[in-house]
Amino acid sequence: MIPWPSGVMMAPLRYDENESVALMRNHATCRWLPHRRISAMHVPARVRDLLLSRGSLTRRLRHRSQHNFHVRIVREQFAQPTLDECRLLQLPTRELAWIREVELVGDGEVWVEARTVFPLHTLQGKHRRWRHLGSRPIGEILFREHGWQRGPLEVAIPSDVWQSGPFTRRSCFSNQDRQVLITEQFSAVLWQTRPGNPGQGQ
Repeated sequence: MIPWPSGVMMAPLRYDENESVALMRNHATCRWLPHRRISAMHVPARVRDLLLSRGSLTRRLRHRSQHNFHVRIVREQFAQPTLDECRLLQLPTRELAWIREVELVGDGEVWVEARTVFPLHTLQGKHRRWRHLGSRPIGEILFREHGWQRGPLEVAIPSDVWQSGPFTRRSCFSNQDRQVLITEQFSAVLWQTRPGNPGQGQ
């Protein structure tokens, strides 16, 4: 599993410490920058096209995969979001949320690790079914369902500008008073296995 930059660490969950999936942590200091401020100094040109794309990531990865693309669930449960996530979603710090952590797997390799925070008020009415998405990507639903708008993208930048990846981004989707926060960490294998533009053909 890829370690997450500080500020996007998994919420404190109750589970057996002997589980094979551990908390993703990275003690390197990172800062979040709006996508408009990302330059070649922060992110290589070959990475920016996919990392800063505002369209459907699932669609682009499906197109990129040669044999198979699927979602693998890592963990789904009620838990406390991090303080940073509470700030972005404007939630009380002690309020629980439904937190879903998955891997986007293409051609047998983990391409993206994603963490989605669903505030409780978002999971009301017809959206209660979002607790039971199974292997269906939430992004695919948000881009198809009427009314959902993606907010600004932010990218986690290491304090050491010479450190290359893994690259992490996040954004909030909103629909009136409902919100969903998605954080996605891209594996370097996306750019190592196939030269050229990883998002070509969207």
